[in-house]
Amino acid sequence: MKTIIICLSLIFFATASIAEDERHYEDQKGAREAVERGDVKEYTELKRTINNQFKGRIIRVELDKRWRRWFYELRLLEDDGRVIEIEVDANNLQILEIEGRQLENVVITP
Repeated sequence: MKTIIICLSLIFFATASIAEDERHYEDQKGAREAVERGDVKEYTELKRTINNQFKGRIIRVELDKRWRRWFYELRLLEDDGRVIEIEVDANNLQILEIEGRQLENVVITP
C-alpha cells in the first residue's frame, strides 16, 4: 500500500511538472509570435528606450500578457543599490508606472 501511494505521488508530481513545462513553452511561443506580428517591441528597442530615459542597469525583464495586451515589467539597479521597478507597454514602449525611492535621481533629463 505504501509503495502504491509513493508511486501515485511520483506520477502526480511528474505530470504537474510536464504541464508546467508545456505552459512555459506556450508562453514563450506566444511571446515570439507577438514580436513577429509587431504586437510587442523587441528587447533591443526596450533597452535603448530605457537607457535613454533612466539611469541604472537593467537586471530583470519579464514579458506578461494581461487583458489581451503585452507589458514589459523590469527592474533597474542604481549605482547606490536601489532597485527601481518600471512597467512599460510592450506595443509602443510607453512608460506606464515607475516605483521606487528617490525617483528624481533616476530619470535622465534632456
